[in-house]
Amino acid sequence: ELEDGATFTARRDGWDAGFLAVRSVGPHWSVGVTGESWSYRPDNLDLRARLAPAIEWNLFPYAEASRRQLVLRYTIGVNYFDYVEETVHDLLTETRLDHRFELGYETRRPWGDAHVSASASSFLHDWSRHRLGVSGGLDLRLTRGLRLDVFASYSRVRDQIGLPKGDATDEEIFLRLRELATGYEASIRVGLNYTFGSILNSVVNPRFADLD
Repeated sequence: ELEDGATFTARRDGWDAGFLAVRSVGPHWSVGVTGESWSYRPDNLDLRARLAPAIEWNLFPYAEASRRQLVLRYTIGVNYFDYVEETVHDLLTETRLDHRFELGYETRRPWGDAHVSASASSFLHDWSRHRLGVSGGLDLRLTRGLRLDVFASYSRVRDQIGLPKGDATDEEIFLRLRELATGYEASIRVGLNYTFGSILNSVVNPRFADLD
């Protein structure tokens, strides 16, 4: 309820789902198919769905993934967009091809983990619609089970094809209810993580793992 007596209701609902099927092709190579879909109204998306074949190469054998990885990954996919509002390009739906390159390095040591990654993506109908990003993080072991997490990322943004028409209201801007045109995105976060139980409880397949 605002000072003038008016009531403003904010809606920020969304969901996401995905799948990944991977086949090992030797100690350094993997191929697979990945699919993902999500909905998020502040990004003007009733639905975005992406289906993409992928290939990945690891400089080190995957058997060493518990200690180190240097991964190069490429995907080329088809994207379906269903927008909440008509975009600045006068579209409510569209289908576009895109591709992504990702490079990531991760090392695990007694003191903790460290990782750094870089990515580049673009729509194939217009290569000027692209995004370049870098990120990195540290996971420092303070005591048994307690870790300090530090993560930072930066992206150059040129791929906002789904921006809605019209200007955003003050409420939409301050409550982040509408995607705004931007040239970059940056974030940093710091946190503590405490894990109970044995570190041997989890068995992880490192192929096509999240590089962020």
